[in-house]
Amino acid sequence: MLFQCEVPSKVLHTAVRVFVLLPEPAVSSEGEYLPAQKQAFRTLYLYHGGYDDGSCWIRNTNIERYAMEKNLAVVMPSVGNSYYTDAGNGRAYFTFISQELPKLVQAIFPLSHKREDTFAAGLSMGGYGAMKMALTFPERFAAVASMSGVLDIVRRVCYPYPGESITEIDFAGIFLQNRELEGSADDLFALLQQRRPEELPRLYASVGVDDRFLEDNRRFRDRAASKGVSLTYEEGPGNHEWDFWDRYLRRILDWMVPGSR
Repeated sequence: MLFQCEVPSKVLHTAVRVFVLLPEPAVSSEGEYLPAQKQAFRTLYLYHGGYDDGSCWIRNTNIERYAMEKNLAVVMPSVGNSYYTDAGNGRAYFTFISQELPKLVQAIFPLSHKREDTFAAGLSMGGYGAMKMALTFPERFAAVASMSGVLDIVRRVCYPYPGESITEIDFAGIFLQNRELEGSADDLFALLQQRRPEELPRLYASVGVDDRFLEDNRRFRDRAASKGVSLTYEEGPGNHEWDFWDRYLRRILDWMVPGSR
C-alpha cells in the first residue's frame, strides 16, 4: 500500500511531501484485519539524491515489490537539494529527518520503534544523508547503506579538482556559512573518528566502477578499515544511474533483512 502525505514540519515551517509504503495489514485467525496499533512494521528510511524527491524510488525502482517480499515499511521523504543538513543559510533539514520525521510517521503509521527493526539507505546525496544518520545516531539503526554516496563531502566541497563541476547545488550556502566543514558534524570522516566500532550499526556501501564518486567511496572504505569499523563494501558494473541503484537496492535489502517474514 502506497501513501502520499503532506506532513507539517515545525522545524522547516512548511509542509513536506513524504511517501510511505506499508505491507498488507496482518490478519487475525478469524480472517479479520488487525488494528494498526497491534502491528509494528520494520521500517526502512530511504533517502533520495539531488534534484529529485521521495517519489523517485517509486518511479525508478522496484522498491514496492522488494519491500513487500520483506514485509517492510518504507518511508521516503522529500528534502530538495538540502544534503540532509541544517544549512548555514537555510532550513534545518537534518533536524527534520533525524528528529521530527520519525516521530511524525510513527505517530501516523504502525511502525516499530525498536533499533533492530529500523534501517536507513540512500543514493548519492541520500547516501551521504544515510551515513550521517548512522554515525550521528548509531543507537537508532540496525543497518544503514549507501549507494554511490557522496561520502567524502570535505573533498567535494573544499578541495574540488581543477575544472571539476559535479553539481550546481549551493554547497557553500549549505555547509560553509559561519562554520568550518572539515572536522564538523557534517564531515563523515570526522564522525567515523569519534565513534567506537562496536557502537555502530552494520554499514554497507556500494558504487559503480564508472561512477564519479568511486574514489570518494574508496577513501571512506579505507578510513573505516583504519578505524576497525566493519563495512560491507561492493563495487560493480555501472555508473551514477538507476540501473545500478535498482540492482543494488535489492542486494541491500537482502543484506539488511535476510529472508522474509
